[in-house]
Amino acid sequence: MARLVLKFGGTSVADLNYIKHAANLIYQEHKKGHEIIVVVSAMAGETNKLLDYCQAVGDVQDAREVDVILSSGEQITSALMSMAIQNLGLKARSFLGWQIPLKTSNLHMNATIDHIETKVIETYLSSGGIAIIPGFQGVSEHGRITTLGRGGSDLTAVALAAAFKAARCDIYTDVTGVYFCDPKITKNSTKKKLDVITYDEIIEMSKYGAQVMQHESVSYAKKHHITVQVLSAFGKEIGSDLKGTFIQNKNDTSPQLSAFVINEQIIGFTARIKQKKCPLISDFIKTHKKDIKLIFSEKNQNHYDYKFFISMALKSKFKSFFQDNKIDFSTITSLIECVFIGSQLFQNKTKLKKIKLLLSQSHLDEKTILYSKSKISVIIPNDKKATLIDTVCSNLMG
Repeated sequence: MARLVLKFGGTSVADLNYIKHAANLIYQEHKKGHEIIVVVSAMAGETNKLLDYCQAVGDVQDAREVDVILSSGEQITSALMSMAIQNLGLKARSFLGWQIPLKTSNLHMNATIDHIETKVIETYLSSGGIAIIPGFQGVSEHGRITTLGRGGSDLTAVALAAAFKAARCDIYTDVTGVYFCDPKITKNSTKKKLDVITYDEIIEMSKYGAQVMQHESVSYAKKHHITVQVLSAFGKEIGSDLKGTFIQNKNDTSPQLSAFVINEQIIGFTARIKQKKCPLISDFIKTHKKDIKLIFSEKNQNHYDYKFFISMALKSKFKSFFQDNKIDFSTITSLIECVFIGSQLFQNKTKLKKIKLLLSQSHLDEKTILYSKSKISVIIPNDKKATLIDTVCSNLMG
């Protein structure tokens, strides 16, 4: 017998039929003699709908009240899940964040977990019950409901796994595991599910847009040595069948290529400067060094072009700088960032040679390729995406 935390994301509990299916998966695990803690997200789309309500009320939005509203999505799902499990003949009940309690900081809408009390849940588990906990929420020292930011249910699940010393934290989602490349954009013949991937590799993937798990939750799992499994909520397999992808430290530490990630939230700027060295630009680059993904300059007939590539979220900040300082600039759109990720990737000379050859054969601008210890990124026009994905998946997997 083991203690398990099972987390079901929004697509896994999107309607009552999905909730009933998830309840059956939980039933199968419980039948094996395991103690079960379940974490649920709000039904798919529910949080966005609640946020729209908040914004429609008016310009004044008290973050404390917004948290009360946003947390209700998970609260509804937890109660429905509890009743679905009860209808299968098992003992189950929901525990809200303040009932556990799951104590957080006072930062509303993006709180951090401070401490989880275990007595109430331990008592319930020892009685044979299944504890259903709404993810994404906790309670501040002032007794106010708080939320943990986007993807916070992942963090709830991992934190509970650490607090209750669970053998494993299973993340049920809409894919069968973690793939070398997003299975939604690759051909069937080139889809490859990974058996194991490291915490650091998943963190890197999430930074570049892969929506596997919230990266804070993976950092928490790494810190507390929690074994995480990502698997599909839509099949008949349960976590104990061990058919998903495990996120953990690998026994095999040899350099390798583990994933290829596409980040579409990127934009470029070309700033035209008359002289090669411009103190204004240099100071700006130093100040925003962490924000700039890639920068290089090119000499033209009577000026220099500085090309900046940044996250789409920073577009307004950079645009305002150029406008405020009367710098001639243009925007580069329809870009994507392609990232090769792997532990000690740069030490795998064979794989590195293959990647360089593939990029060269794809006629990409060498100045847009950036090499580092565990990843290689390249910025390309969006119209080259499909060809590059197919080429990479056909030649570099395995």
